[in-house]
Amino acid sequence: MPGKLLKSERGSIIVLTALVMMVVCGLAGLAVDGGLLYITKAKFQNAVDAAALAGSQSLYEDSTLAINTAEAYIEKNGFNKDTINVYVSETNKSLQIEGEVQVNYTFMRIFGFNQGIVKASATAISGPITSIDSGLRPLAIYDTNLEYGKNYVLKEGAQGGATGNYGYIRLGAAGAPQVGENLKYGYDGTIKVGDKIKTQPGNISSIHIREGLEYLINNCTHGCTYNNYQEGCSRIITVPVFEGTPPNGAKYVTVRGFAVFILDPVVFTPPYGHSQISGRFIQYTTSGSIDSGQTDFGLRGVKLTK
Repeated sequence: MPGKLLKSERGSIIVLTALVMMVVCGLAGLAVDGGLLYITKAKFQNAVDAAALAGSQSLYEDSTLAINTAEAYIEKNGFNKDTINVYVSETNKSLQIEGEVQVNYTFMRIFGFNQGIVKASATAISGPITSIDSGLRPLAIYDTNLEYGKNYVLKEGAQGGATGNYGYIRLGAAGAPQVGENLKYGYDGTIKVGDKIKTQPGNISSIHIREGLEYLINNCTHGCTYNNYQEGCSRIITVPVFEGTPPNGAKYVTVRGFAVFILDPVVFTPPYGHSQISGRFIQYTTSGSIDSGQTDFGLRGVKLTK
C-alpha cells in the first residue's frame, strides 16, 4: 500500500512539473516573442514615418520619384521595399504608406505559433511654408507670378532703385551692419505670412554687405547650378514675397509668402556693395509650418498627419 501511494505521488509530481514547465515556457514565449513584436513594431513604424516624410519631399517634382524615394528610405532603415505599398494623391500633395512585416517567433513555436504580423502606416502632406523661424535674407521679390528657372533681380545695382528702394528690407535694426549680418547668416527671428516688414531704402555700400555676399558665394564648394544643387548650400537663400512694386522710401509691406533662389555670382562695383544681386527661382523643401490653402511660391514643408 505505501509503495502504490508513493508511485501515485511521483506520477502526480511529474504531471504537475510538466504543467508548470508548459506555463513557464508560455510566459517566456510571451515575454521574448512579445517583446520582439513590440520592438519590431516600433522600428517599422519609425521607418514608415521616415519614408513618408522623405517621399513627400519629392511630391512637387514627380509622383514616381516620391514613391521611389519612400521605398529607398524603407530599405535604408532595414526593411524590404516589398513590405510596403505607397500611394500618392491625385493632387500630388500627400503620400500614404501602408505596410506589414512578419516576425518569426522563438518560444511560441512550442505551442504551434510560428509567426506574428506587425503593421504600420503613415500619411505625410506637402504644402507651402507659412513661416520662417530663422535664416530669412534681407532681400525682397515683388512678384507673385514666379517662374521656375527664371532669373530674378533681388537687389538693384547702381543704376536701379527708382523709388529709393533697391531691394533691401529691414529685419531687426536698421543700417549696413545688420543688413550685412542678415545677408551672411540670415535673420535670427520668425517671420510669418501676413507680417509687415519695413523696407530699407538706399543702395547701401558697406564692407558688411560685401563680406556677407562673399560668404554666401565663396562657401559654395559644390559647383551648384539651377539643375544640380546641393541642399543646404550657402548660395540657396530664402526671401519674402511681396505684391506690387517697391514703395517710395521706408514703408511697411506685407509678406505674401516665401521663395527660394540660388544666387548668381556677384560682380562687385567699388567701393563695396553697389552690386546687383540676382538668382534663379527654384523649388525647395524645408521644415516649418505649412498651410495647403496658402499660395504656393515654391518653398514647401512636409509633416505627418497620421
